[in-house]
Order: sequence, then structure tokens, then C-alpha cells
Amino acid sequence: MPIKLDSSSEKLHGGRINKKMVIEMVNYYRANRRKDANSLKFAHFTALEVLNLFADNGIINQLTNDQILKATPFGAKIYMASHANDAATCPAGRETQYLNYDTTIICNTSFDGQTWNDLLADGQSSVSLAGAGDGLDKGSICPPDCPPNLDVSNLLQTDVSTNP
Repeated sequence: MPIKLDSSSEKLHGGRINKKMVIEMVNYYRANRRKDANSLKFAHFTALEVLNLFADNGIINQLTNDQILKATPFGAKIYMASHANDAATCPAGRETQYLNYDTTIICNTSFDGQTWNDLLADGQSSVSLAGAGDGLDKGSICPPDCPPNLDVSNLLQTDVSTNP
């Protein structure tokens, strides 16, 4: 679910998330999880790539010319991150269970003709953090932080490296 950055009404686990926190979580992941300079730090897809993937798989209708024009200068970046050594990046009251655990953060990007720039403006932009079973492995601890009405006894997730 998208969360507006630094919004008093949209909160992650009871607290605000802002650009500084996103940067902290990404940098913490890189400093503590991936010391190899060649390891994956983020993945970027253009909006057209993502929308065409949905269309090709019959999830949405094929894009119109107008939709293609509107989507062309935008994309999505998926950052590898960690719940940094800062309780503010964790669900309230669950800090000891989340500190140092990995997650993913998705932000939109815009293309200025040369560079794909992150849209991370506090009070304007929204991001998504991986929830239970989403993103890289699992972005939250489930159980107990599972989506409503989820039967965790049958919670499965595929991974292409182990289940091609």
C-alpha cells in the first residue's frame, strides 16, 4: 500500500516514514548486508515495462496511445533495504524483532531526458515498503504481522531460485 512520505495521516506501523528514513534504510542495507560493490542495490523498471507485463499476462487491457505517452517518462525503482539500527524504521513495539531485518522499498522515478530521478519528496511523493510475503523473501514478520484474514497455516511463497 503506498504511503505518502512525511504525512501525518499516512503512517507505517504507527509512525511516519520520510525521505531521510528511506535513505537510512538503504544505506544500512548496503553497509551491513552487501559489502560486495557488485551486489544488487536496486532494480529499476520503466512504467511501460511494468504496465506491458500486466497487459501481456491479461491482467489489464493493452495500453492506449494516450496511456503510453503518459507513462513513458516514469518508472519504479525497488531498493534493497534493512530496518536500520534505528527503532523509527520498525513497527512500534516490535523494534527488537525487526531491527536489522531486510526489506524492499519501491519508489517512483521520472526521466529528465538523461537521468532516472527518484521521486522522494517529503509531503508529496509516496513509497511502498514490502508487507507480509511481498518483496524480497518477506518484508515483515508473519506471523504475527500478517494481512487480515490470512490463514498462515498455508502461507507459501515461490522463489525462482528454488522453484523454477
